Amino acid sequence: VVVADWQSPTLQNTWTNVAGNEVQYKRLPDGTIILRGRATDASPVNGALVFTLSAGYRPPRAMEFIVSQPGFANWCKVLIATNGQVTATDLAGNGSAAFDQIHFSIF
Repeated sequence: VVVADWQSPTLQNTWTNVAGNEVQYKRLPDGTIILRGRATDASPVNGALVFTLSAGYRPPRAMEFIVSQPGFANWCKVLIATNGQVTATDLAGNGSAAFDQIHFSIF
């Protein structure tokens, strides 16, 4: 299996990348998907779509991750559905989310 280059998703709704730390994802040879980067939303809506993972990068079952909110002493939930939709809930402040802690197997 060829290791894919980093993919840059199109952020949805009012989510934006943090400059110099854009959200990206990559598939490793063993089928592990890793995410990196940070995004922020000045007017966050819990459960709103952040971005969608491309086919071949999606989990076999719904996944839930607890991630940090940079700049806040808070955590939020990032949910990844089997259709690749990535959403965030339990947001505080500006709705920032760090995706660096997220990795999962596609098998």
